[in-house]
Amino acid sequence: MSLKILTSTIIGIKKFIKNPIIELHQSDKGTLAVLDKNIPVMYVLTQERLSYLLEIEKKMFLEKNYFLDKSQSKKSFRKNLNDYQILPKEKFAMYKKWQPDIDFQKKAAVWGVILEQPVSTSELASFIDYWIVEECILHHVQWQQKLARNIKLNRLIDNKITKKKHTGSNNHHYNDNVPDGFRSE
Repeated sequence: MSLKILTSTIIGIKKFIKNPIIELHQSDKGTLAVLDKNIPVMYVLTQERLSYLLEIEKKMFLEKNYFLDKSQSKKSFRKNLNDYQILPKEKFAMYKKWQPDIDFQKKAAVWGVILEQPVSTSELASFIDYWIVEECILHHVQWQQKLARNIKLNRLIDNKITKKKHTGSNNHHYNDNVPDGFRSE
């Protein structure tokens, strides 16, 4: 069974190389994400943290209490979520006032999605409006990952649409200036 680990301790590879043992022991809960140019290179765990995570995984596997009951209606998760201020601990359907975390761009980089600009209000509103109607049920981190991928894809599409290819055939303005290094007649 695979296990996804999130860490709030992010460090550059150059700093990590200088003294990896000290950096790891100063990390939050013995977990460290190492980035090179805002791209995750590796994740480092202390022996204690790895033992703890393996124990949790074993317990979850034996108890089988981590699956969502499929018999429950999706709409039962939507109880007053429009007024929800505190982040739900369990899976939830999207609601109007949902917000990604403050350090969303850093987390997106850890997930392999590099966002050069923060999320705009229109991008967030579009995402929320779409997923409210879909009534999909996910954890907060999963919603953030979905938002990051969605924004990256939409920005790539927008850039392709707005970019125009400039070739000699679509240059309609005649220019009689002679470039440096060429003779004029």
